Amino acid sequence: MKRFVSLTLALLLVLSLSACGGASSEQPDSAQSDTVNSAENNVDQSNVDETDNTGMEEIVSPTMVGGEDSVSVVVGEDILVKFTLPSETPIYDELTHSEGDNYAMMIHNVTETSVSGKTLIEVLEGTLKDYDDLIAECKEDDDTISAKVKELDGREVLILKDMEKVVNSFGLEVYSFEYMVVVPLKENIALQFRIDGAYNVDSDIALDDSVIDILLSHCVF
Repeated sequence: MKRFVSLTLALLLVLSLSACGGASSEQPDSAQSDTVNSAENNVDQSNVDETDNTGMEEIVSPTMVGGEDSVSVVVGEDILVKFTLPSETPIYDELTHSEGDNYAMMIHNVTETSVSGKTLIEVLEGTLKDYDDLIAECKEDDDTISAKVKELDGREVLILKDMEKVVNSFGLEVYSFEYMVVVPLKENIALQFRIDGAYNVDSDIALDDSVIDILLSHCVF
């Protein structure tokens, strides 16, 4: 089965968060020999730097903030999305988030549902690839992957799924599944659900596309 962890890397093109690198401390020999007017030059240069820096926009990275059974993606003072625990399905009964982390986790309630595994809610920062290109790459690597794009509040949500029937280590037939759901929030910022696990073939409860719809319905923009 294709592992969707690697698809996260395929999904994003690395985004540089700074306009330029640090200035070099080395100076040419001609500058080292010109020491007479160094104080005057420094004063003039400081005035130029102050003028240049005033026009630069500070880059603020997204953060994830935890609440009561919820997490929010925040940029500065703007809340891009709030996600709340989908308690209407027995698969999910707890959402955990540690301060400072840009991800949260919901362990599947295997005791009550027989659905094992976990769902990660993550903040992605980078330039999204074109969905058609990404889907083509995925299918080239593994033709068992299915993909679709659906609209959510004017946003194009990418849903990738890989599911197959296998025999687990206990000799039982189970459906083993992986989902990757990407919800664009803002230019270069997205919310991702990464889901993996398994459930018994004869189980009354399944983690399928209906659960994805439930997760998306708990996103408030």
